[in-house]
This record gives sequence, C-alpha cells and structure tokens, in this order.
Amino acid sequence: MKKKLKFFSFFFIFLFILFALGATNVENKNSGAFIQSIKSALPLNIKEFLKRTVFSIPTLNRKADRHEKIINELSDKIEKLRIKLELIDGPELLASETIKIKSKENIYNLRTFNIPFIAKYTYHRRMKAAAYLEQNNSQILLASGYGEFFSIEKTNMNLKSLNLQRIKSNIKNVIRNEKFYAPGFMGIRDLLLLDNKIFFSYVKEQTDGCYNTSIMTAEFNLNYLNFSEFFSNKECLPNESVKDYPYELGHISLAHSGGRMVSFKNEKILLTTGDLGYKTLAQDKNSIFGKIISIDLKSKKYKIISMGSRNAQGLYYNDSKDIIIHTEHGPTGGDEININFNPDNKVIENYGWPIY
Repeated sequence: MKKKLKFFSFFFIFLFILFALGATNVENKNSGAFIQSIKSALPLNIKEFLKRTVFSIPTLNRKADRHEKIINELSDKIEKLRIKLELIDGPELLASETIKIKSKENIYNLRTFNIPFIAKYTYHRRMKAAAYLEQNNSQILLASGYGEFFSIEKTNMNLKSLNLQRIKSNIKNVIRNEKFYAPGFMGIRDLLLLDNKIFFSYVKEQTDGCYNTSIMTAEFNLNYLNFSEFFSNKECLPNESVKDYPYELGHISLAHSGGRMVSFKNEKILLTTGDLGYKTLAQDKNSIFGKIISIDLKSKKYKIISMGSRNAQGLYYNDSKDIIIHTEHGPTGGDEININFNPDNKVIENYGWPIY
C-alpha cells in the first residue's frame, strides 16, 4: 500500500512539475537544456496532444498577446497613413459656431478649427506631439510632431472654413532616423519664426542610443523649406544609467527634453533643455541638461542663463523689462512659474531641481 502511495505521489508531483514547466515553456523555443531534453524525448503525437489539451490555455494566451501587439502596431500604422492621406493636398478645416466672450471692455468672437494631426496615446503609451503654431504678419504656420509643415493665410481667418497649404521640405533628407517619424517622443518640440527664418527644436539621437535636444533651421519659404542643422551639442545622454547621475524615473525620459524657444536680446535665442530623467545633471554647471541657455544666432555659441530645471516648456522674454518668465513641470504637482529679473548678469540663476 505504501509503495502504491509513494508511486502515485511521485507520479502526481511529476505531472505537476511537467505542467508548470510546460505552461511556461510550451511556446518558448529558447528554453533550457532540461526542458529541451523532455521535449525531444516525447513523441510528436504526444506533444501535439499536450498542446491541444493540457497546455492549450497558456499557448492561446501567448498567441493572443502576440496577436494583440501586432494588431495595435498595425492600427497605429493605418491611422498614421490615413492622416497622411488626408494631408496630401491640405485638408479643409471647418469652423465651429461662434462663441461670444465678454470682458469688462470688449466682446470677443471665438471660433475653433480642429486640426487633423495625430494626437493620441499609442498602445505602448508613448505620445507624439500634435502640432506647434507660429506666425508672422501674413501667415500662420503649423508643424506636426511628425515633421509636416502647413500654412494658413491670415486674411482667410474670417471664412467658415480654412485650407491648410502643405509646405514641402527636405526634412527626411536631414533627419534620417525613423524613430523621429514613429510614435513616441522623438519629434518636433517647438517652432520659432524669426527674421524670415524658421527654427524647430527636436529630440535628436546624437549617437547610437544617446540623446539630446537640437535645433534645425531654414529660410522661411512657402514653396520649400531647406533645413540644415543650426545647433547641436556633443553632450548626449544614453539609455542607461550613468555613474553619479541616477535616473529620476528608473529610465531615460525623452519627454523631459524641454525644447521651448523664444527670441532673446543681442541677436540670440533662448532654448530650454530638460534633464531627460537624469535629475542631478540639472545642478551640474558643466552639463547642458536641465538648463535655459542663450544661443548666438551668428556664432551658434551658447551660454547657460539658468539651471535647476526639470522640464521647462513655457518660456517668455519681455525685452522692455529684460526679464525671462518660464513655467516648470513638477513630477507630481509642484509646477512653478519662475521669473529671472537679471537674465544676463553673469550669475546663473538656480531654480532648485532636484535639490529643493
């Protein structure tokens, strides 16, 4: 009796182990030597029988997960192609009904136009920026996060519908990295029109797997934009931890790339740079990350104006009062509005991230 009990106990334990190992390895071709030896010992008809019966649920779950991932990837591609198809000749933007807004002294008529750019979270939770706006005296310029450029005549703003006019460019010749055009944070970060030149900032893969925030520029031309690199620093941050500079989130964050640009005094522009998740670099005066910098339009040399920024994305310079105002995003609330009253007095203002 005891021998039978031991036999059945051993048999059930063996089956349990076999089921547990099979459940985790039935679809894994790179399983260990022990599992491979068991697989090779079993006849083909028994292996097929086990897959259809005992291991059918784990097998189906793995297949369902793979198929769901493929479906989501294809859905994103289809959506992107659909939008691109609509934008070939420039879509018509219909105006909403007019809304009247009253202030103490004026009445404003507000209408909205929905732009047809992709602005949604993908299945892997990475978001591409929808669009950026700039203007001069006659034109409104739009740039999608994917690097498509359009213009709108200001004289048409009173019409019931607007037509986006596509502006051709050489962007795919100067930015060849496919990650720039795919869902994710490697896209355009801001747009600036200045002295008949157009600038856009973007997340650049400076070297393989190493990133920073850079700027492209072109002469503003409604027929064609011939971009070339205006500013890119050699310093970049890799997608792995750097000694003495730990991640804030446990991984690199391309969302923390800043990129806001505005015109500054003395023929310069201002650019915000995020910390890319390497939080302590914002306190390192030898690093370009986590700063607001000025860039000379002629020499392209930069100077650190302020430090201690996590991811400043709002930026304004008041030339009459010579002050810089910028907005800062906190990790869980704690957003800030910071004012630099002496933006060029040879003292680098420190706004505290991450030490305060």
